[in-house]
Amino acid sequence: MNQSRKRLRRDQVGEEKLSKSDVICPVCFDIFTSVQVTVCGHSFCHECIHKSIAQTQQCPICGTKLSRDSGFAPNFSLNDIVAKIRSQETHHDASLSYDAYYGNVLQMVKNLKPNHLIALNEQISSQIDLNKKL
Repeated sequence: MNQSRKRLRRDQVGEEKLSKSDVICPVCFDIFTSVQVTVCGHSFCHECIHKSIAQTQQCPICGTKLSRDSGFAPNFSLNDIVAKIRSQETHHDASLSYDAYYGNVLQMVKNLKPNHLIALNEQISSQIDLNKKL
């Protein structure tokens, strides 16, 4: 009986499926590209985290101080997952409608904690200011 419980748990874990929201960059809100992990353990697109730290010198999620010398590392596991998801997508699946995309972004924002919302707002404001200068 104990073995069957263990087997059931193992089977349940194996059946867990990833959704696109599990592979979305919290900076650009798109599917990760060249995933990098920070020293604080958060994952971002390579380009997104480097642009972000150039502006704020901190992690967009938790606020940990970061610099270009912080030792970012490729997130090989997440890169592999993203590659598998991309290879399974059809052209139709890849082109999300505006409503679906907006719904995904809205759901992610609703799930953010208050301090993350503040950080996101600050980052968006910084990006708007930067775009105005260009």
